[in-house]
Amino acid sequence: MKIIHFIVYKRSEIRDIKTMMNTTKEQEYYNNELAEKAMNAAIRLIQDEIGVESGDEASVFFSGDDGENMIDILTRYIKQENNS
Repeated sequence: MKIIHFIVYKRSEIRDIKTMMNTTKEQEYYNNELAEKAMNAAIRLIQDEIGVESGDEASVFFSGDDGENMIDILTRYIKQENNS
């Protein structure tokens, strides 16, 4: 009987962990999407202020490490705000 109880307990614990992981993944996805929107809004503001009509240069500039780094920074900031 103790073994059956142990197995049931472990399965429910695994379910709880999976639920927590799904919630964490959803939050990470949301944070990443929000960070990308923020980056795009900032780029658009800069382009509007200096009269850029095409996003070609920004597309090239932010398509590699620079874009990924910016999203990482903004995502960390979003997490910090959510934790404060």
